[in-house]
Amino acid sequence: TTLLGNYLTKLHQWKHKQYTAQTRAVVDDNFTGYSDAFAQNAWRGFGPLVDPDNVAAGDYFSSMSSGSYLWSYGCGGGWWNGANGIGNTTDFTSSSLQSVFTILFGSYFGDWDCSNNFMRASLAQGRTLTNFWAGYPNWVFHHMGMGAPIGKAVVMTQNNGNGHYDPANWQAGRVHISLLGDPTLRMSIVAPPGSVSASVINSTSAALTWGASADAGLGYHVYRYNTQTGAWVRRTSSPVTGTNFTDNISGLSGQVRYMVRALDLEVTPSGTYQNLSQGRFTTMNVSGPVLDCQGVPGGSAVPGTACNDGDAGTVNDAWTVDCQCVGDPLDCNGVPNGPAMPGTSCDDGDPDTGNDTWNGACVCVGLPLDCAGVPGGGALPGTACDDGNASTGNDSWTVSCQCIGEPIDCAGVPNGQALPGTPCDDGDSSTGNDVYGADCTCAGSVLDCLGVPGGSAVVDDCGVCNGTNDCLSGTVTTCLRVAMSPDGDVEEAENGNMYATTGALDLVFDSEPSPWRGEQTTGLWFQGVEVPQGAVVVSAYLQFTARSSNNVQPCQLEIGLQESGNAPAIGWAPFGLSGRPLVGTVGWQPPTWSQIDDAGPDQRSPQLAGLVQQVVSRSDWQSNNAMLFVVSGTGGRSAWQVNEDPLKAVELCIHYLPDSSVTFDCTGVLGGDALPGSPCDDGDPLTQGDTWSTDCVCEGVFVDCEGVPGGQAIPGTPCDDGDPTTVSDTWSATCSCEGVLVDCEGVPGGPSLPGTPCDDGDVLTTSDSWTVGCDCAGTPSDCAGVAGGPALPGTPCDDGDPNTGDDVWDASCNCSGLLIDCNGVPGGGAELDLCGVCGGTNDCVDGVSCTRISDGAGDVEQAENGNVYVNTGALDLVLDGEPNPWRGHQLVGLRFDGVEVPEGALIVSAHIQFTSAGQGDVDPVELIVSAEIDAD
Repeated sequence: TTLLGNYLTKLHQWKHKQYTAQTRAVVDDNFTGYSDAFAQNAWRGFGPLVDPDNVAAGDYFSSMSSGSYLWSYGCGGGWWNGANGIGNTTDFTSSSLQSVFTILFGSYFGDWDCSNNFMRASLAQGRTLTNFWAGYPNWVFHHMGMGAPIGKAVVMTQNNGNGHYDPANWQAGRVHISLLGDPTLRMSIVAPPGSVSASVINSTSAALTWGASADAGLGYHVYRYNTQTGAWVRRTSSPVTGTNFTDNISGLSGQVRYMVRALDLEVTPSGTYQNLSQGRFTTMNVSGPVLDCQGVPGGSAVPGTACNDGDAGTVNDAWTVDCQCVGDPLDCNGVPNGPAMPGTSCDDGDPDTGNDTWNGACVCVGLPLDCAGVPGGGALPGTACDDGNASTGNDSWTVSCQCIGEPIDCAGVPNGQALPGTPCDDGDSSTGNDVYGADCTCAGSVLDCLGVPGGSAVVDDCGVCNGTNDCLSGTVTTCLRVAMSPDGDVEEAENGNMYATTGALDLVFDSEPSPWRGEQTTGLWFQGVEVPQGAVVVSAYLQFTARSSNNVQPCQLEIGLQESGNAPAIGWAPFGLSGRPLVGTVGWQPPTWSQIDDAGPDQRSPQLAGLVQQVVSRSDWQSNNAMLFVVSGTGGRSAWQVNEDPLKAVELCIHYLPDSSVTFDCTGVLGGDALPGSPCDDGDPLTQGDTWSTDCVCEGVFVDCEGVPGGQAIPGTPCDDGDPTTVSDTWSATCSCEGVLVDCEGVPGGPSLPGTPCDDGDVLTTSDSWTVGCDCAGTPSDCAGVAGGPALPGTPCDDGDPNTGDDVWDASCNCSGLLIDCNGVPGGGAELDLCGVCGGTNDCVDGVSCTRISDGAGDVEQAENGNVYVNTGALDLVLDGEPNPWRGHQLVGLRFDGVEVPEGALIVSAHIQFTSAGQGDVDPVELIVSAEIDAD
């Protein structure tokens, strides 16, 4: 009772914001390395609630003993009253943790129906109000970031058995999902207003006032209790921003109850929403003569009595409890307050329509039924449908509203040709004669080693297709299965832990339903291998027996052998396999294992003779010692392990020659004649006299491109191809003497070849090109480019310039004319004088004054940045003429000193004459010349 009372006290304090917590979260994860990643409930779940930047790893008890956290999470190996890495129930009794919403996960304590329970203890002390067991499954509680209560998280997680929220893991939707604490709790709390008072102003009005809330960012809402309906009715149509409100109390008497709630705009990492506080309450008594609904003391217009609402479309008008005169509307059948209102269903009497409803004019109208019987639906003839047959496609409605589709072939093409029994490609290079089966599965027959689909030829132990193990003649064979005690088949998980006698022997991906061990390393320890030291190993392989037909693709394995003359047993030390030195590895891409208990060629490793030879050749090897094979890689096949069935355990078979004097020849044939010094063929047509070298390399003497053994005419050296039109002739890689063609301009490998464009230098030709004899020639044309045209040099043309006349084509086919003078004569010499008279003699002018700039300060340039420059190169009008024109478009000042013009003289003409300093024109150019308003 005391614990419950304490909990209800802090629950009330939280809901009324009498204590708060910092908007942050702490995560104490003691299950790192597990593929289920239990702490994702925290790392993924807390971000939308407190912001990912406010989620940090830390110790559960020490972090929350010294600071407050809105959310917290702890997980570790558990028992009824504690969890590894977190603490126990005694820690809760001696602490006062400052977290409001917590999550705990571990074994046993999730069943909290015992008195000294770790989860229940979290609610007994400190500020914690809720707790749930999240990890199996993952919980869904992000809705709390938008104001939802934690109870919604419980319901959503309990109903997530269909995996709507992913990832949920394999425990989703099970009956153990539950919550400790108040399910109505919300994460963000608004402080309620202060005390509320209400008083009667007069017979129609009441005044309410209240203390301000610290969180009423949007204002307040006022509610009044309706004694007839038992519900609180909001009296404010919009939030009141002040701390007072006047209510209409017409028609009320006796005790009246009010409630005021603060309203704030809540902002979280998930978004924004309007959040109401808990309510503050007050009452008042309305006494004296009761005014009726028309304001008449003791009047008869009281709720329930007749009135007139002024609406001819209603009957039975009466005053409501809020003194509103309201009548019952007549429906479309003329029944007061009847059901036949506009928008409600009716029957228009037409069997081909549906969803019949009364419209605004009280006419019963329905929608035409489509082919699916849907009123106003889109299932019309010619539109798509589903005939319910998965073997058809392009289904559509016929004119008679029958849904009919076209048969789909095995490739998914309606009316296609890929039918059962027809050829296909199953995408597997190890099969042939692929055809579609009755179930449209494309499958072929496995190719044997001769490439025959469905053939029976296999590679023998000597590596010969369809062979008879000829290489094993005279060999001794020893086969033994993996050791049973100590365990000879052990798996090392990705985290380094060692596992034996635990289900299937995995090669190498974990075959458990929850494959948390990942891509494992598998060890195979064989004790008592009876092979003499120094024996010649002819063949060696591992034979597995399939335990499952489940294959994890792609599967690429590496088989290694420990570099030891007597490999020690595997043991249980972490990473006890992956750290062992190996003599080498052999790659293996095993075929699909399709049948349980198969132990044939598909379950046999590649040749391991080279690895075994290195071990038995060691000085510390002796017969009956142990070997350890290590299998790693990706993908998965499952074999039987020794403690499940010793007769199906992995078997090592070795074929060896006890007499080391018997050797293999250079081609690997036991006792063969391909010995050093004997003839061979190195496959190179440019060599002769090929023989086996002492290190079994087939080598010959090189013959050069002219057939001379050891000659100098080798690819890349000079030769003569006999063609005078080529240069730099050399022998090619195929001993062909080839040169580089010289083009018509004498450039080796150049582009000027016969038929390509050129320029014959004659303006009166077009389409110039190189001839076969390397002459550049074109087609005759006139200056306008017209073949045989009249526009020849010396004939009239139009240069398009209105200021010229007598335009003619010149020898370079340029059209140009003579400048027209002021008398209109092309090439004439008449000019306008200073008085504006063509050919005049300046009769209007009494005098002429010309003045040059007299000193270096008279012509100055001002750069765009305002700096002034004197005597710095050319006078620029106006773009900077420097190679790097950093001054930009400048202002140029010209000061003429000693201008001899009398005061008040009439200026007939004035101009500035410049002298060009270069040809660096920058177009377009447009200048403005202005003069300073100053007498000097």
